Amino acid sequence: MAALDPLTWAILLMLLGCALVVLEVFIPDGGVLSFFAAITVIASVVMAFRHDLTLGIGFVLLTLVAVPATLGLALKYWPHTPMGKAFLGELKSSEELNPVDARRALLGKVGVS
Repeated sequence: MAALDPLTWAILLMLLGCALVVLEVFIPDGGVLSFFAAITVIASVVMAFRHDLTLGIGFVLLTLVAVPATLGLALKYWPHTPMGKAFLGELKSSEELNPVDARRALLGKVGVS
């Protein structure tokens, strides 16, 4: 079996690192998955630099964008998962979050004091 080139390793490790970041949000493990995610993302950047200097800089920039975006998307969808609902409780509806102001019903009415 032929060995994979550094570019292929860099792409695979970046995808694995982003997947581990997502798993870190969904699985309570005390930061072990975060540690492995950081190691794989760093290894991805190192492999990209082994392929080409410009590609290495591109992977550094990709890391600065992809990892926070992946984390943000995971945190956005986490409250809608069964574990997120169990942890946070049921999400309130928009009517519960924005109660009707009773004073609005009185606008334009004539009152007696």
